[in-house]
Amino acid sequence: MVELNNISGTIPEGVGELSNLNNLLLWNNNLSGILPQKLGSNGNLLSLDVSSNSLTGLIPPNLCQFVDLSKNNFTGEIPEDLGYAPTLQFLNISENSFNAALPSNIWSAPSLQILLASSAKLTGKIPDFIGCKNVYKIELFLGH
Repeated sequence: MVELNNISGTIPEGVGELSNLNNLLLWNNNLSGILPQKLGSNGNLLSLDVSSNSLTGLIPPNLCQFVDLSKNNFTGEIPEDLGYAPTLQFLNISENSFNAALPSNIWSAPSLQILLASSAKLTGKIPDFIGCKNVYKIELFLGH
């Protein structure tokens, strides 16, 4: 856990290859650059919190149970793979700059319970709630 510090720079690519990593908590630092695309592919990562940094780029396709990417500068498409993420329960992508729609299959993520996407600069329509079984909280408002 390296939260609430003044750490700057990028997240090393090698962090995605740490096979025993369970929690990566880097929130409220001065991190920039992109998230390593292999992050979460080890199968053991349970929680990822990189909120309140200056991260950019795309969201990696393989994510864990608890994911907080809020208050960054993420852009581009939100991966369709999120709809297939078997363990994703909590996803916070609020306060980013996506300028993209939610994936059409987002509600198909079998374990998804909470989706927070306020002020994420989303476009398009809210996907049909097909396969939406466990979701009990959705926030899609424009905050000020």
